[in-house]
Amino acid sequence: MASSASGIDSHRGNEQALSGNGVDSIPPVHRDAVLTLAGDMRISVDRVHKLYCIVLERLSKEARIRDYLPILVTKKVRNLMRKHLEIKDRSAASSRPETIRGLTLDEQS
Repeated sequence: MASSASGIDSHRGNEQALSGNGVDSIPPVHRDAVLTLAGDMRISVDRVHKLYCIVLERLSKEARIRDYLPILVTKKVRNLMRKHLEIKDRSAASSRPETIRGLTLDEQS
């Protein structure tokens, strides 16, 4: 994880996001998870951090064994982000007319 985190830290804008959003205030294991997720999904550290903290807070309330929280939270956040990206892709695809052989479906009628 260290190599991913250092690669993300070096991207422009992420240094500012790391210092300004409180990522440093969470334990290192969670910070590493946030940085890895941001890099893997190519989403800003700030957005990942906000969602990660929300999910972490909710899962922490019911967690009996806290050792697995970074794994569980990371999986939940990754799934939520994938669903969000799928919805955005679907809405973008449905808003533009489909083309067949260079003509839109509207032009073929």
